[in-house]
Amino acid sequence: MAFSLIKMEGFRNFSKVSWNPHEHMNIIVGDNGSGKSSVLEALGFLCRGKSFRTSHTASVIAHGMQDFVVFGQSSEHRIGIRRNSDSFDIKIDSENVTALSRLAVLSPVQIVHPADMELLLGSPAERRSYVDWGAFYHNSDFFYHWSSFRRALKQRNAYLKMPVKSDMLDVIDAEFVEHSEKLNQYRQHFTEDISDTVVAIVSDFLPGYDFEFQLYPGWDIRKGLLQLLKSSAERDRMQGFTCYGPQRADLRILINRQPVQDILSRGQLKLLLCAMRLAQSTFYEKKCRKDCLFFLDDFASELDQDKREKLADYLFSLSGQVFITAIDEKETKFFQKSPCSVFELKDNLINQR
Repeated sequence: MAFSLIKMEGFRNFSKVSWNPHEHMNIIVGDNGSGKSSVLEALGFLCRGKSFRTSHTASVIAHGMQDFVVFGQSSEHRIGIRRNSDSFDIKIDSENVTALSRLAVLSPVQIVHPADMELLLGSPAERRSYVDWGAFYHNSDFFYHWSSFRRALKQRNAYLKMPVKSDMLDVIDAEFVEHSEKLNQYRQHFTEDISDTVVAIVSDFLPGYDFEFQLYPGWDIRKGLLQLLKSSAERDRMQGFTCYGPQRADLRILINRQPVQDILSRGQLKLLLCAMRLAQSTFYEKKCRKDCLFFLDDFASELDQDKREKLADYLFSLSGQVFITAIDEKETKFFQKSPCSVFELKDNLINQR
């Protein structure tokens, strides 16, 4: 889905803004602190119903305003988001919606921003989210087993904290294992399917390295998960949480059989990050035959001219709508080879050049 009209009101430093992005390539230019990241953040709300910059959603409401509104229109749908201190309303084609998954289905998006480096350097939760994004879009049953697993995990942890042992734990364990094994199966299949695409792109960016992507399921697969749950039950009760399961999964990213953070520079890590996000978009477009939006915040930082040009070429190869932020207008020269729109962000206004 490509947005043809974007409106923002009371969002961050924007009182009221309306603009018409290009159907494919959009570059947003502005000084540091002008609000470029906020524009992408607003677009992210339309695609995911939440911010990629903060977990405190209410903090994005502009000072002195009661709420914020973000609206996006394409040739197929109209999406509206309104948030105030008490409520969070989502409308799709005038229908009230409560499930964020409805937004995700309409507007799959990959986002690269400075804090996204946590995908490579942060906790396993970030890498699980990366795998789950792909598995969600590539298997229609994934969300059912994912949500069922989350419910079983919550129930199990609650029973572990009970002062008296309960026979219900055996019932919960059976459900926990059923959905855990399905969840791991979907994750494993997706990781195997996308690995070649990731390696091909990252090898183009960073030739001469041997990359591996290994999914650790969250338990020793050679041992049955049910057996592990029973053998660790006493320890789980003492700690008050479940030690084995998909909630412990991790995507291990190795280069020459070592952790990437031990080998690559900051600029190289950014290229790896972009390669992983580009692989998600490319794989989605080929597998689902649908477009995927792509957001890249601060295009040129930490990259030399050759890498910027190569990255620009990959972005042009995407069939979905692309939004890029940049500080210097000179950075837009890499995008002049194909139709695109350049927008200047100044004084909290967005104007097309």
